[in-house]
Amino acid sequence: MEFHDPNKVQRLLEEEATDETTVLYTVPAGKQFHIVSSILFTDNGAVGFASIAIVTGADVHKQYLNQLSIKTEVGIIPADHYSPCWPMDLVAGEKIVLFSSVASLVAKGDVFGYEANA
Repeated sequence: MEFHDPNKVQRLLEEEATDETTVLYTVPAGKQFHIVSSILFTDNGAVGFASIAIVTGADVHKQYLNQLSIKTEVGIIPADHYSPCWPMDLVAGEKIVLFSSVASLVAKGDVFGYEANA
């Protein structure tokens, strides 16, 4: 696998969500996106649920990459890292979304990968 091929564009997607679903990236027509790694973390460790997931063009959850379920505020800020053995392939129309279940939980997500022609 060659990450420096001129037909492949590296991307670092960074975003945050608070009591919402935020789209980090939508794979454009004629392209594929290959996820190399992702990390999900919070600012505050508030009680709630957060995730990074792959969603189809029809808004159906295909796979969760990262999940945090915080049931008690303990002053520890958790993180969840995802690193597949081989990059995960997404096709045109699929989305990477970041979700936070409550306003007090600031979920932050970073996804690294590369875009290539389909």
